[in-house]
Amino acid sequence: MAHRSWRLCLWSFLDGRESLDLKQLASHRDCELGTWLYAHAMSEYGHLHEIQTLEKKHQGMHALVKQVVELKQAGKTKEAEQEFSNVHAAAEEVVGLLSSVEQQVN
Repeated sequence: MAHRSWRLCLWSFLDGRESLDLKQLASHRDCELGTWLYAHAMSEYGHLHEIQTLEKKHQGMHALVKQVVELKQAGKTKEAEQEFSNVHAAAEEVVGLLSSVEQQVN
């Protein structure tokens, strides 16, 4: 849910309804998922292929978010909106991987 709500926040930023700067973006290690991933999941479930993939996809998603913000701040709104669709796809992959991990460990 946290990643889905973050996408809404990012879309509001693109729409001009919310302010956002690069300093507000948590790193892939410091966001809620990153904290769980590096404090718990890697040690407990790091042997799972999905956790290893999740780590890479999550890091990539943060890079995409940063790119969207940079494009918007540079006045390249159309490009930022196009890149947002990649953020959406990456976030869905992350959620799918989390669901897969949950099924395996329960």
